[in-house]
Amino acid sequence: MDSIISASGLAFPPCEKGDDWNKAESLTTAFKSPWAGGLGTATLNYTASCDDGCLTWEVSLTDIYDFDPKPWGTRTVPNEIKTRLVDAASKLGCGWKNYNVTGNNEGKSGTCCE
Repeated sequence: MDSIISASGLAFPPCEKGDDWNKAESLTTAFKSPWAGGLGTATLNYTASCDDGCLTWEVSLTDIYDFDPKPWGTRTVPNEIKTRLVDAASKLGCGWKNYNVTGNNEGKSGTCCE
């Protein structure tokens, strides 16, 4: 899950001694390699808090692996071709079906780890 989070581009605000904040957000993002072909676009829901330099966070991922063709230019050409081929094959009855992808992760860093 850590590599998925870093491939999403998700970044927490700085958390330093004396900082105190809470943040919750939902981010729908196009993933970078190596997850671009597998996840494409997925949603990350996260909460994070900073208490005097102690960063705690929780992230959950949800996606539907659905081989959905997009307008040209939305994905890279090779990924769009793969998606369209799998979509066409699934419509011919090869047995490929949509499925849900979910995951969770949490962590701490900063002064709470000392």
